Amino acid sequence: MGTWCRTVRSVRVLLFALLAMLSTRVQAAPTAPDDASCARCHAALSTKTFVHVALQMGCSQCHVPADTQGKCQGSNGKKWKLTSADPGLCRSCHDVGGKAPAHPVIEAMGCTACHDPHSSPNPKQLKEWPAGKLCAGCHEVANKKVVHTAVKRGDCLGCHDPHAGNAKPLLKKAREEVCFGCHDRKKLTGTASVHTPVATGACLGCHSPHASDNPKQLLRTGSALCLGCHAAPKKPDEKAPAGTPATPTSPAATQPASSVAATEQPPAPGAVPPATPPGGHKYVDLSAKNVHPALQMGECQDCHSPHGSPWAKQLVKPLPALCYGCHERKDTDAHVHGAVTLGRCDVCHDPHSSANDKLLRDARPADLCFRCHSDDVTGRKHVHTPVAMGECLMCHQPHGAAQAKNLPKNQPALCGDCHDQTSKKNVHPAITRFGCTACHDPHGSPNDEHLLARGNAVCLACHGTITGEHVFTSFDGKMHPLEGKPDPSRPGKTLGCISCHTPHSSDNPKLFRKAKSKMEVCNDCHGKH
Repeated sequence: MGTWCRTVRSVRVLLFALLAMLSTRVQAAPTAPDDASCARCHAALSTKTFVHVALQMGCSQCHVPADTQGKCQGSNGKKWKLTSADPGLCRSCHDVGGKAPAHPVIEAMGCTACHDPHSSPNPKQLKEWPAGKLCAGCHEVANKKVVHTAVKRGDCLGCHDPHAGNAKPLLKKAREEVCFGCHDRKKLTGTASVHTPVATGACLGCHSPHASDNPKQLLRTGSALCLGCHAAPKKPDEKAPAGTPATPTSPAATQPASSVAATEQPPAPGAVPPATPPGGHKYVDLSAKNVHPALQMGECQDCHSPHGSPWAKQLVKPLPALCYGCHERKDTDAHVHGAVTLGRCDVCHDPHSSANDKLLRDARPADLCFRCHSDDVTGRKHVHTPVAMGECLMCHQPHGAAQAKNLPKNQPALCGDCHDQTSKKNVHPAITRFGCTACHDPHGSPNDEHLLARGNAVCLACHGTITGEHVFTSFDGKMHPLEGKPDPSRPGKTLGCISCHTPHSSDNPKLFRKAKSKMEVCNDCHGKH
């Protein structure tokens, strides 16, 4: 009996132990969070203005019990863990993908770096408001004198998507379109002449998108900004000319850009610009011998509008009004050069710099003139010496004059500066009435002495009634020849009107060369016979 009792007692002990173990295992089995139990301790998590919708659906949307004991006072008495790691957990409900790479902070710190996962007094459950204040915790973009209005307002999300944008860096739109979200595209691009960076939306070629120490958030001041694209290519081993911009430090100049915008970024010092500037515009060579003082003293914006203008080359005024802002008017003479009348100062002068005096585009005046005027003298048999030298300005004023054809003096006074042909007592009336060009081409001619026609044809243009009868009849009844025979008084020449008459001036009557009467004229050739 004693042995039986001891055996029963032992079995009972084993049964109680087994039941205790089973009871413990049943209690430790993981169960879903009890929202009511959670609320007893964590009610404050859902009391703010903006509550995460998942919290409204229940804690079990994101949390499950862990296998270890914890401080939880709920029925489970366990620690808790997320159903999956952040940001994967958030992405199971939220699609924040974009064409461009995602915000690095998401992978590095998770969504909770910016958002409260339960509730917040701020929209989108952000930890701070406005959003710009939150962004400033990592991005220092407003530490300059001039800050973009959107940045001042903390409206970073006006341009950037906080998760993943459609273009780098986290931009909501393509870089070429972002600025036009606030700035009137039509106002900036609706003019006849638009600056290439503006037309292509490459605003960040000139402006910092966040802040700058320069007015209007410009990357650089004055002409240095423009020379970032328009500086002349540097020759090998040549020092950069004065005004070459420094290395860009603004985020706008260093952030990745689209293919179009990238071509508009100011080059670094020493970099050779492309073969043609943006938009085919010209280069400005500040190392040239002569630089326009306006460029040295002022800024490019004194003459050019940086965005666009109704006038060519984005000028702030039409030509010549722009030039006359500094230069004395050149269109007040009785006879004005056509280029001046049209206001095309830039046809002859380079407005920026030149190797030639007065900023002329060509060193030789003739080459400059032949930009508009046909070169009808090259190749002629006889070319007027000043023309052959290319010195058109020896006879013509470049802007205007009181005399026709922009001559500084009337004929024959102008020609007389080089050719003394009117100093005798009797002057050929054609010279005093019509000038030297009545008989001579002032530029060049296929005829000797630059005559307009050959031989007597020039004289007969006015003296058409003269025939052989005006010369004495010879003793045999024949008329004296007027042309076609050798001239005894001028070896190597043929007979003509000028065999007896000087064409310019003479101290003798009828412009006789060497005689005071007709008989004396004959003696010049026949006196020895």
